[in-house]
Amino acid sequence: MNMFSEMWAILVELFALMAEIAGGEKWPNYFPLKSALGKPGAWLLGVVIVVGGGLLVLQLYRVRNWFDDAFAEDTGALIRRIILGLLGLLILNIILFGGIADAKEAQGLTAVLQPIAKILTSGIVFWVLFFPAIIAAVAMYANNLERILMIITYLSMAGIICASVLREWVFDGLAVDGLNGELNWFLTPIYEFLNAYPLSWATTLPPLLFMVLVWFACSYNVRTRSHLAFSEFRQNFPRPIQMATLTLDLALWLSFAVIVIVGGLKLVLNDVSNERPVDGTDFKMMLWWFNILVPASFVLLSGRCLEVWFEDIKKFKNGDALVGTFAIGGDD
Repeated sequence: MNMFSEMWAILVELFALMAEIAGGEKWPNYFPLKSALGKPGAWLLGVVIVVGGGLLVLQLYRVRNWFDDAFAEDTGALIRRIILGLLGLLILNIILFGGIADAKEAQGLTAVLQPIAKILTSGIVFWVLFFPAIIAAVAMYANNLERILMIITYLSMAGIICASVLREWVFDGLAVDGLNGELNWFLTPIYEFLNAYPLSWATTLPPLLFMVLVWFACSYNVRTRSHLAFSEFRQNFPRPIQMATLTLDLALWLSFAVIVIVGGLKLVLNDVSNERPVDGTDFKMMLWWFNILVPASFVLLSGRCLEVWFEDIKKFKNGDALVGTFAIGGDD
């Protein structure tokens, strides 16, 4: 009973902290929530998040089937294209327009794009245009969410590293304005773009993106059953023992998820309370933005674990094969 009261105390402190932040409190008091998360009730809260969040995510994975049934094929395809276009514009906002909007004494191509960048990076455009697109995309593409996030983070890492290399080894110290040649018209806009915003975080942001990539890939591999499962041994077991080992998989995955979520929430709270930025940035890119994605990925993983376990129960009842060999990266 004590653990239930401790879990309730954590929720009370969490809502109190959120009320302070929403009320514009300059220095919110994080200590009561930190203290509450250090008690055993935090583990019970972790179990509730894992099981409840996993079941909620499991239902979210099934939204796409409803969407396909609700709209005609042409209409549904058009809606998906519009949503994906808005998400692409949002990514362009984050990578390109954010730096251009803040650039001082902009010249050339940067000066031309700056008014557009300021409009697209405004708060009202985000909440009216981009935020609904994010919600709709998550709902419609939830079943492919891990793959989408893996591609986005991988391309973001590649783009950051590529831009950093170009700036450091190709354009750094290059007097573009003094170039005499036919390529001056081409090199000048690239030089202005690469210098529109600092890349001091080029060595610190890619490792954080890689961390996000790895844990969402972990959830994806659970869905495709391409994780380490000792399938060669399990195929020789009797069916009841096969089902028991698959249930053991579920228990282990959910236990890992509880540990990561509770520990991750403590880490995120420390990052928020200390206002820790990503190294190399000036408090415009906070570290907790990335660290909070680790417990979030394990909530998705919990949903995948429950999804494949329910499929295994159905196979067990129908007499279908329970254990097979799956390739890494294989589709479901």
